[in-house]
Amino acid sequence: MMNIRFRQLLWLVIPAVLISCELTEQSEYRQMIVIESYLIAGETLPEVRVSRTLRVDDFYTEGSAVIVNAEITISLLRDDGSAENSFFYRMERPGIYRSENRNHRIQSGRTYEIEVTNVPGPDLVRAVTTVPDTFTIIGEIPEALVYQGEQLEVTLSPNENPGRQNYYIFTSIVEDAGESFLTPFYADVFENGDRTLSSLQKNSSGLINEENFEQNIDGSVNIRYPWIGIAFYGMNTIVANSVDRNTYDFIRSQDVQLGGSTLSPGEIPNVIYNVEGGIGIFGSVSTDTIQVFITRPEGF
Repeated sequence: MMNIRFRQLLWLVIPAVLISCELTEQSEYRQMIVIESYLIAGETLPEVRVSRTLRVDDFYTEGSAVIVNAEITISLLRDDGSAENSFFYRMERPGIYRSENRNHRIQSGRTYEIEVTNVPGPDLVRAVTTVPDTFTIIGEIPEALVYQGEQLEVTLSPNENPGRQNYYIFTSIVEDAGESFLTPFYADVFENGDRTLSSLQKNSSGLINEENFEQNIDGSVNIRYPWIGIAFYGMNTIVANSVDRNTYDFIRSQDVQLGGSTLSPGEIPNVIYNVEGGIGIFGSVSTDTIQVFITRPEGF
C-alpha cells in the first residue's frame, strides 16, 4: 500500500519528461530512455517503468512511449561496489517490469544498482541509490486538532545517513472527501480551477530540510507540520518520507524548471537525474505514517 501511495503522491512529473527535449543539454532532439523506480525500505522490490522521450510536437499516447522487451537487473551492492545479490525482471505489460523475486525486502542503508539493456540507443542505462535509514514518528500524537489552532508537531527518531543531511517530504492523504470539507485556502484554489479534488486528496509539503527544525540531544528532530499541508477537514493520514540523494536532486532541480526560481530562462540549470545513459529517477525512501483528525474552527 505504501508503495502505491508514494507513486501517487510524488511522481506526477515523469510524463512531462517523456514529451520534452528542453530539459537536457541538446542542440537538436535526440531520443532518450526514461526509467522510473522507487525503492522503499522494508518493502519488496518495486516495479520498473521504461519508456522513451518523444518530440514536443509528437502526439503522446502511453503506447507510443513505452519500451518493450528491455532487460533489467537490480543488484544489492557490497561496499566495494560488487553485486552481493542480483534480481532479474520480466515485463508484466508494455513498459512495466516486475522482479522475479517477490521475497527480498529493501534494506535501509544499503546501495542498490539498476541496469537496463536491450533498449534503443544506449548500450546500458544505469543508476545507483543508497536507501535512507529507517525512522519512526515518536512521541504522543493528538487524536484531533482544530484547524489553524495548536500546530501538529511530529518528532522523528534519529535517522543516520552518513555524508549528507536528511531531507523529508510530508504528505497528507484523505481517502474520500468532498468540496464541502476543503479548508479555506484550498477551497479558493479549487474554486479558481487550479487543482482538482482528486489531486488535493494527496497533498505534498515539498522538500523539508531537517536542519531548519529543532534537533534534540538524542538526535531526533521536531518538525512542525505546516497548516498549508492540510487540504481537508476530517481524518488525515500523514506520511513522512525520508528521501535519498537522487530523489532530492530530482525534485529540487525539477521545481526550478517549473518556475520555483527567480532565475531567468537562460540561467535555469538542467534537471538532475543521476542516471547514466538515460534520464528519469531511480530513487529510494524510508517512511512512517500517523493519522490525525482535523476539526473545523468555531464559526466555519
